[in-house]
Amino acid sequence: MYGLGLSIPDVIHNYLADMHDLVLYDQNQLYEAGQEHELSYTRLLEYNEEHPDNPSMPYAVWKITTNDANSRETLPYYKGDSRKVTITFVNPCLDRALDKGEITAWYYYTHSPSFEATKVDINV
Repeated sequence: MYGLGLSIPDVIHNYLADMHDLVLYDQNQLYEAGQEHELSYTRLLEYNEEHPDNPSMPYAVWKITTNDANSRETLPYYKGDSRKVTITFVNPCLDRALDKGEITAWYYYTHSPSFEATKVDINV
């Protein structure tokens, strides 16, 4: 518990708790230009392609596919205010290990594999 509110960059840095990931995030500016609170899916993909032996941490991208009553793309913030989302989860380290034959398909699919889920309901 914190004694004061955290800024959005503070929240992201707390999420990126591993020092390697934090340095990686800051050095490579893996966020949308001008939006330091929003990780860039494109920049994460580019980073992973350019650094195949040092991929970034696992990450998930949520895309809101149903808007709120005011036509905004917001996450639900009260019970009953559900949204549909598409979630893309990417585990670059595990993907790399599978591609290089370092792990079996069984191991991959039983240890947080990458996936995409569509029309997922989320709620508070």
